[in-house]
Amino acid sequence: MLLAEPKLWAKAHFVGTRFGHDTSNVVKSVNKTLMLDQELLILQLLDSLWNRVMDLRFHRLKLATSAHTSEKWTPWARAKLQEHCLLACTNSVVMRSNTQGIVKQLNSNVYPVDLEEGTCSCLVYQENGIPCGHAITAIFAVQGQDITPYMPDILTIKTWKKTYTSNFPLVNITNLQKLPLSECHPPLTRVPCG
Repeated sequence: MLLAEPKLWAKAHFVGTRFGHDTSNVVKSVNKTLMLDQELLILQLLDSLWNRVMDLRFHRLKLATSAHTSEKWTPWARAKLQEHCLLACTNSVVMRSNTQGIVKQLNSNVYPVDLEEGTCSCLVYQENGIPCGHAITAIFAVQGQDITPYMPDILTIKTWKKTYTSNFPLVNITNLQKLPLSECHPPLTRVPCG
């Protein structure tokens, strides 16, 4: 039996950025998406998927383009930041340096924060790069209200627009010729005994 490494299944051991996604269960998403298309022939299924992805990318481009130019961060990032700022209001902090401190909550829980490394012992800061409420408490103690230097560039509206600016090319399958069934056979497979 093969055992998976803890970093592949345990949040505490995962070294990458999850951006708020704690599951890798893609199969459920694919099944839900393909619910109506799963009975199509393979070519029509691929065409449907291609068009669905193109449409989704265009919809996201429209959302990114219609975002207020006065805003720097995506709506999702702003909502997360606002949520974390509300949590920061009740914390207190003792700073060790301009980048490290100990944040204490009203319930006496203590969280070491390192702004230079972008880490907090609650692990929320590492989840998506948006400072958690503890990190924001430390940032306010050091910088005042300016959180911008501690936010990841990947969550800016500029990057959001850039992500969806180029779409997939149009593909037209209407003129494709079907192969006669006699020319297309399933692979020869042999089922092993037992």
